[in-house]
Amino acid sequence: MLQEREASVWYLGHSGWAVRTKNHLLVFDYAPFVPPCDEPSLANGHINHEEIAGARVDVFASHAHGDHYSPAVFDWRDQVKKITYVFGFRPDSASGYEFVGPRDTRKIDGMKVSAIESNDSGAGFLVEVDGVTILHPGDHANRRRDFSGPYKAEIDWLAGLGVRPDIAFLPIAGCGFGDQEAVRLGVEYALETLEPAVFFPMHGGTNSGRYRDFISQCEDRFPKTRMIAVENRGDHYLYKKGKIS
Repeated sequence: MLQEREASVWYLGHSGWAVRTKNHLLVFDYAPFVPPCDEPSLANGHINHEEIAGARVDVFASHAHGDHYSPAVFDWRDQVKKITYVFGFRPDSASGYEFVGPRDTRKIDGMKVSAIESNDSGAGFLVEVDGVTILHPGDHANRRRDFSGPYKAEIDWLAGLGVRPDIAFLPIAGCGFGDQEAVRLGVEYALETLEPAVFFPMHGGTNSGRYRDFISQCEDRFPKTRMIAVENRGDHYLYKKGKIS
């Protein structure tokens, strides 16, 4: 049984994550664009309606791109009775969700949710729940080495909230992100400015080697942050007392 300030984390592929806290199961940017498996579960990086049916579930979708959002998430409410949808965009032909726009902070289902404007599409989320602070910025990634674009201002706004993330999921690669060196500089700026306790690189598609390579370039410069390179869907970690295992 998880306590306050504790969390279980599962990797759901690409930018998808599940985070269980004391009273909630949060699902971020789940888009199962791989062939379905015979027995889906969190243990293999998939959502199974029956497995989560008894949980208090909060589904986050940062934007409408197919690698971050699937309309099929609305099918979950047929079996999951306590479910809330929090979106950084307004999907077509959908209802029953909470929209959180840029630079807005709202109380939703016992959570405090703050949003930034992604410089790609939609929004990113800072979620405070059960004593755990989680950052999932969607596809917000730096595009210019001189930081002349909108990336830095959104990170600075988050810093101004005075909250240090316990867990930060940050995109480190992407075919549409442009200059990969600019992306790296942006992630390092976020790590320096926000000082998360734990950092998970994401948005690497099926190439998990990108995560290991990225961490090897920068981990020595951020001793306050534990960096984790996931390898497979379903990889699982426990966050407790400021540390992760």
